[in-house]
This record gives sequence, structure tokens and C-alpha cells, in this order.
Amino acid sequence: MIQRYTGIFRADSFTKNVEDSTSVVGAGPAYGANRSGGASLIDTVQLPGISQQWSLQSISFITSIAMVVTCAVYGRLGKLMAGLMRATDPNVQSGPPTGLIWVSPHLPLPADTSLTVALFDPAVNECPPIINAGTAPGAPTAQTAISSFLALQGILQLPQMVPFVPAEQIMVGLWWLPTIIGYTQGGPQTWRMAAYRTRYTVLYDDGLG
Repeated sequence: MIQRYTGIFRADSFTKNVEDSTSVVGAGPAYGANRSGGASLIDTVQLPGISQQWSLQSISFITSIAMVVTCAVYGRLGKLMAGLMRATDPNVQSGPPTGLIWVSPHLPLPADTSLTVALFDPAVNECPPIINAGTAPGAPTAQTAISSFLALQGILQLPQMVPFVPAEQIMVGLWWLPTIIGYTQGGPQTWRMAAYRTRYTVLYDDGLG
């Protein structure tokens, strides 16, 4: 029987799931570009009451993103990827330390890159809202409500149902790929890009007919 399960990625107290950032002490137009390390978040999916073989059909993702800066910047934004990791994926062993919400530099993408989907691609999507860090140092405020952020969604549609045994864990991940940023004013300066309130919905066959 086809079932749906919706989960929410873990987040900090500002509902922020994963953030990429870079900063400099002194910068200017001639300073050159700064490459961020990217960032990633991997969560385990807790499907309810699975005691038999089941099959995965798709995973959809919904998120909102925004950019926070201390001055005008230029450069090339990195992609925000989302996807599935199986317990047998060799890159799972590179998981984040206990207690961290996200980790930077970003962890490796799934070994099978067909299990990922781009939620944000600067070649396709519009630029996310740019927020002055002076008005939004951390938490979204009345001036920077999440409803005004760039809403994104994507679906990882598998070409055929993928079977899983009951004891096998699956994980979902978010990966900010590195960004190249230059600052137009002297430092100290900071650039941050974050995803907020990210949800995922797993569509699967529970194997019960």
C-alpha cells in the first residue's frame, strides 16, 4: 500500500537547517574572491511501523532560503542539493559529529549522484532575498520574515521502486556547495546563505499490499 511520511530536518532555534558562510578581516574590490567551504546536514528518516520489506518511490523537498550580508558582494553562488543516502553508502561514514545541526565544509554527496536533486541552482533560480546583517544578525525578524524568503521545492523521482529491508536505515541530506564571494568594502565583512524550515515527504510502498 502506498504511504506518505513527512519529516522536518532538525534546525536551530531560528528554524535554520543549514548555513554556508565566509568572512574576511579586510577586503575591497581588489582583495579577490573568497571560497566558502559549503555545508551539509544529514538526518535519519524514521518511517513508522515498518517490519517487512518496503519500497521507496520518491522524496520531495520544500525549503526557503535567504542571503545575509554586511556589504555589497559579488561572485558565484553554490547550489543547494537535497537527496537520499542509504546506510550502505560509503559516504555515510563521514557523518557530522554528535550535537551539530550542520557541518562545514560540506560532507560528500551520495556516491550515487542520481539520488540527489538541486533545490537551488543559480543558473536557473532567481537570486534569494539579500538581507542586511544589521537588521537580521541571526533570527528572522518582522523585516526578514521567512514568508519573504525564496521558496524552493524539488522532487527526487526514482525511475523505479527501490526495495529496502526493514532494518535498513535511510537518510536525507542537504548540501550547500561552495560559493565564491568577493566584498566591495573594507572588512570585517561576512556573507551567509541559509535554508530554513526544510521539510521532506517520502512516498513509499509499505509492502502490505
